[in-house]
Amino acid sequence: MSVAGRISNRRAAVASRLVAAPDSVLEPPEATEGRPSRRLLVATSFVVLVPTAVLAFLRPPLPIEVSVLTWIDGALAGAIDGPMSFLDDVGRASVMSPAFVALAAALVLTGRHRAGGAVLAAAAATLVTNVVVKALVGRPRPDLWAVEVESIGSYPSGHTLFVTVLFGLLAGVLRGTRWHRLVLTVGILGSFSMAFSRLYLGEHFPSDVVASLCIGVLIVVVVDHFIGLSPMRPSQHPPE
Repeated sequence: MSVAGRISNRRAAVASRLVAAPDSVLEPPEATEGRPSRRLLVATSFVVLVPTAVLAFLRPPLPIEVSVLTWIDGALAGAIDGPMSFLDDVGRASVMSPAFVALAAALVLTGRHRAGGAVLAAAAATLVTNVVVKALVGRPRPDLWAVEVESIGSYPSGHTLFVTVLFGLLAGVLRGTRWHRLVLTVGILGSFSMAFSRLYLGEHFPSDVVASLCIGVLIVVVVDHFIGLSPMRPSQHPPE
């Protein structure tokens, strides 16, 4: 057989293997890595979320939740009012909403239209989830000491939810880069710090902030799965 004939046969064999290959073989490495851990993360979030929802409907709240708040107030006694008030301001929708829009705009301007759309979808899902769940559950805010708390529902914590989703999106769009681990670490610390600030300021019960962490993780995972956050090679982008 001639050299040209052998090359032609090899090409045909490679083409047939690609056609028969499962989707996971054809996907970029960043699209398949971490799937088992992602499933575990989703399962864990659901397992933790369910009991927080039960606690949210208890009237009055479970004594241990009240005890956590009173212990924090007694142990710290105003020692970190400044940082906690700063987090209170940063986590407001008036600050978080422009942050989501800015991230989406930056992605679109750099040619990552799907990721930009995913960020906007996550932002909308976060806002709607926060408003709807608060209205459905109708949990009163803590009323334990002389602090000014918002009148809208306590479950879940909007501040914690917004920050968790925003950092989750940032980690997602930076997956596969040298910045991913740093942003993920900062995001975890930032989300837990925001959650703690809600307890310190007496704005939420512990189950409120735990629920927000879980819901935030679920929103990011769902958006990443159905729309996509990871960078993809140009040849692998679906037609727009």
